[in-house]
Amino acid sequence: MMKHRKNQRGGAGTTPTDLWDIKNITNLWDLYVKPLSQEQIRLLPDSLLIGSALLALLTQSFSMTIFFLTMLETTGIHYGLRTLGQYLDANRLTPPVTAATPACRSGFMNTRLDTFSLFKDCDRANTFPSPILFFLSTAASYILTSMYGLREELESLGPEYSARYYVAIAASFFFLLAVASYRLYNQCEGMGVATMSLVLGGILGALLVTQNWYLLGKDSVNMIGIPLLRERTADKKPIYVCPQKVSGN
Repeated sequence: MMKHRKNQRGGAGTTPTDLWDIKNITNLWDLYVKPLSQEQIRLLPDSLLIGSALLALLTQSFSMTIFFLTMLETTGIHYGLRTLGQYLDANRLTPPVTAATPACRSGFMNTRLDTFSLFKDCDRANTFPSPILFFLSTAASYILTSMYGLREELESLGPEYSARYYVAIAASFFFLLAVASYRLYNQCEGMGVATMSLVLGGILGALLVTQNWYLLGKDSVNMIGIPLLRERTADKKPIYVCPQKVSGN
C-alpha cells in the first residue's frame, strides 16, 4: 500500500531531470517565453512613450519631461515622413510584408484598447520608415548622444561613472539588434526598410539632442541626473577656485 502511494507521488511530481527534458523546454518556450516576448515587442514604442510620461509625472524631472515631449515630437516626425513616403509612392520600392499578422502589429491586441496605440495604422500596410525601429532608434540615439555630451562630467566622477557611456552603447546595440532581428524574422520589414529606419532614427535622435541643448540648455538633456560642470555662476560671474594656503608651521 505504501509502495503504491509512493509510486503515485512519483508519477504526479516532476524531478529536476524532467525539467530539462526537451519537450518541457519546448512547451515552456511556446507557452510563456515566446508569447511574452512577442507581447513586449508589440507594445513598443507605446510603452516607452507612456512610461516616459509616467516617470516625468512622478519624478518631476525636467530632463525626463523634455524626453517625453521629444518622443511626442518624434511621433509627429514619423507621421510626416510616412505621409511623404506615401505621396512619393516609396512603398512600391519595398517588398510586400506580412504586417497584418499578430507578430508584426503594434499596440494592444484587445479591440477596446487598440485605439490607444499611436502606431496602430502603421502596420496595416507596408510603410516606411518602420514605426517601431524608427522610434526605438531615435530614443536610443537621443540617450547616447546626451550621455556623450556629458562625457566631461562622467569622467570627472571617476571610472565607475565614465564606463556607463560604453555600457549604454553596448546595451542599445544589442537591444536594437534583437528587435530588428525579430521584425526581420517575422517578415514585418525587409532588410532595406529596417536598415534605413534605424539610420534615420539615429540621425534624428542626435539632432533632437542638439535642438534641446541649444534651446533649453544642458539640463534638458541630463538624462542620468549627474551634477553638471559650471563655468559661471547664476549671475554670469566667473567661478574662482581659491587654493588653500599651506601653513609653514
